[in-house]
Amino acid sequence: MTFLKRDATKIDQPYIPLTQTHAWSTLTPDQWLQAPFLAEIVTSLSDMGIEVQQFHSESGQGQYEFVLAPQPPLLAVDSLIQARQVISQIAALHDLRATLYPEPFSGIGTAAHVHISLDPPDQDLQFFVGGVLNHLPAICAFAMPEEVSYERVVDNSWTGGRWIAWGTQNREVPLRRVTHGRWEIRCLDGLANMYFALAAVLAAGSLALKSPLQDYPQKDVPYNPSQLDEAGKASYGIVQKLPASLTEAMNALAADVPLAGAMAEGLVKNFLAMKESEQRMLGEMRVAERRVWLIERY
Repeated sequence: MTFLKRDATKIDQPYIPLTQTHAWSTLTPDQWLQAPFLAEIVTSLSDMGIEVQQFHSESGQGQYEFVLAPQPPLLAVDSLIQARQVISQIAALHDLRATLYPEPFSGIGTAAHVHISLDPPDQDLQFFVGGVLNHLPAICAFAMPEEVSYERVVDNSWTGGRWIAWGTQNREVPLRRVTHGRWEIRCLDGLANMYFALAAVLAAGSLALKSPLQDYPQKDVPYNPSQLDEAGKASYGIVQKLPASLTEAMNALAADVPLAGAMAEGLVKNFLAMKESEQRMLGEMRVAERRVWLIERY
């Protein structure tokens, strides 16, 4: 979450970060002055029964991460939506804008990574590698649902990278194995409808669980895929990149018949129709106008 101040005199660039002197995972004097504001958010969430396990400054100016406690999928998304609303409302009371826009400023990326655990964990490779990774291009249409989402995902920046791969404690791949049975999906941002995105992940994993156990071509990669040559990538089964644009992701979703069949009837068809209409509307805006429009809503 990135907190912004508004400058009404600048129509196309009306935002500046809440803090200018910023440090990751600690507090500069500039950030320390915002401690009462941040504490107000955490206290309000706690009073509502939403547990914040930790919060800390992220690497971008004005950027902070709030880590919520694990819950069952539906309840987790319900709590996430409520927490985001509380954060945005408290920010507004301080004349600030809290945004999940994927790249509010150049070089500052804001994601919404999700951790998922299987219980029992004995089929986690089948679920995540055989299912989620196999359907990841289509899942991206839900998980990164705007063109600006794809500007955030680049190599060598801890954003998950552009290659379809997985690795244990590897932050340069979109699917990180944290520990046995627990995984992190990194190609996901705050513009996503989290109900749809997690439904797609669960559907993809469920498809794999219905298939016989098998060896998967993608291996546990301990390196940054973008730093490997072609032979190196091939040795880990890395042969495909993530979609480079929303259009590519939507095409992948339209072509993924099994995933559509595993989700609610008509959901994929209606989602794609809605996105096509939305993209026509956004395409009529100037770049700066579109950025402001999205920041003010997300």
